[in-house]
Amino acid sequence: MSRTQIISLLPANYTYIATGLSNVAPDSTPQLIPLAYPLTFPGNCAYAPTATSPAINGSANFIIQGINQNGVFVTDTTLEMPSDGETNESDNAFLQIDAIYTTVPFTDLSFGFGIHASSGWIQLGTNRQFMQTLLQCVCPIDGSATCSVYATADPLNIWPQNSYSANPNVCAFPADPNGSLSNVSTNVLYYLTTPTSAVQLTSNSNLSGPVTLTIVQQGE
Repeated sequence: MSRTQIISLLPANYTYIATGLSNVAPDSTPQLIPLAYPLTFPGNCAYAPTATSPAINGSANFIIQGINQNGVFVTDTTLEMPSDGETNESDNAFLQIDAIYTTVPFTDLSFGFGIHASSGWIQLGTNRQFMQTLLQCVCPIDGSATCSVYATADPLNIWPQNSYSANPNVCAFPADPNGSLSNVSTNVLYYLTTPTSAVQLTSNSNLSGPVTLTIVQQGE
């Protein structure tokens, strides 16, 4: 018997959360931007939130609170207020956003997600007769697109809540032994033959279409 899981990461969408927002008179105290919280992203994946505006806005960073790709609640202050046609992206990816705060006025603001994305850690079954898992990855034709797959043997259920690392190892697909899959238009395969508790798909540059990872666990 075998079990199959399919995970997909999408191209950037700079208006996915909201568009055309204005707040002309906040004070110096952080004010909650009224959105339909909690905000989640497609496919239960983690994406880096973005802010875009064609208007001239003040200089400040948003305060974003939510759950990161490791399932940990974090507060992020790396997303800068955009101005005059800019699109800015957070340094961190979120599975769920619980609140976004601002301290300065803004006009015609859009929120979405950017080029950095992660599937989060996908737990694998460990009670198998044969320790073998097939990973099949398809990255769209785009010279600027890169993606990577990571594996870890760490048991996810005993991570400390302040841990951001699972001691991952990059999966060296034959298409690119360095672990960065770029401009891969056909299926590329990789076998996990050692005990593995979870895998993770990431992208770190703009995609022309969805990048898809199929996980086939043998011996379930």
